[in-house]
Amino acid sequence: MTDRAATIERPRSGPGGRPIRTTPDGWARIIAEFVHEERFDTVNFVLEDESVEQITRFALEVIPAARAAIASY
Repeated sequence: MTDRAATIERPRSGPGGRPIRTTPDGWARIIAEFVHEERFDTVNFVLEDESVEQITRFALEVIPAARAAIASY
């Protein structure tokens, strides 16, 4: 997770090995797209840089925003 979006949109093809580097809002949008367009019911968050900050930001910023985005789709 970053403060600047390097990943603009979710990966749409390929093996899925590319890391997604984007803002919390970008993550929320991408997760909502996976849920609605691909019918995902689970997302695995694998940290590129294992840090307490990343886990905390994901829990406090991404998850609530993703839930709101999913609900408003």
